[in-house]
Amino acid sequence: MNLVLNHLIKIFLKMKKTCVIMQPTYLPWIGYFDLIKQADVFVFLSDVQFSKQGWQVKNKIKNKESEITLTIPVKRAPLNTLINQTKIDMSKRWKKTHLKSIYYSYIKSKFFSEVYPFIENLYSYDTNSLSEFNIHIIKSIVHQLHINTKIVDSTSLIIDSKDKLDRIIKICSRFNANSYLSTPGSLEYLEKMNYKEKFKSEKINFITHQYNHPIYKQVYEPFTSNLSILDLLFNVGFKKSKYLTSSS
Repeated sequence: MNLVLNHLIKIFLKMKKTCVIMQPTYLPWIGYFDLIKQADVFVFLSDVQFSKQGWQVKNKIKNKESEITLTIPVKRAPLNTLINQTKIDMSKRWKKTHLKSIYYSYIKSKFFSEVYPFIENLYSYDTNSLSEFNIHIIKSIVHQLHINTKIVDSTSLIIDSKDKLDRIIKICSRFNANSYLSTPGSLEYLEKMNYKEKFKSEKINFITHQYNHPIYKQVYEPFTSNLSILDLLFNVGFKKSKYLTSSS
């Protein structure tokens, strides 16, 4: 029996996998979690250059009047600072401000009593590392949605490559992945690197993620898409969110 089990384990380890590589963003939108679901291995790309204008520090929620952008303040650093080296400016009272905005935006939502204590607890996580904080939030929501994808931080992989495309391919190869699932937004810079030929030569299928955003009942009309997943959680609850994140 043990011989059979060991054989099955070896077969499983040799199986090809789908890999997704994404920067750890703040309170990501719904499609981000569908990407995690679609992957066998999801890699947080945290050892690349930080962009102060990027989604690593901001996302949107919705109140009665309009959309609100929640932004994490970060300390000044050199232009080439990596995401995992970026420090949150803890001298600002941003956590209290963000929680207050979330509270008043969703106090009338159907699942407020279920979701708000969970969100409040996420903000109690004690770190000044931007990547750590974002990864903590994402992994906590992933756990709450019962997503079982293997999740890894690129910092732990020590991939020796400054070329963006080569780095992606090396990460995929590290996990024996034969498919790479990419966001449509990545195509613009990948096309400049002759990505089709390079993925083909490495025998890795390149797949573009197509996400059909679900429409659900929000507290305030009209419906607004592409908000943080917080909007979905407060309006439909954890149980239904598990299914609505899968629309690719």
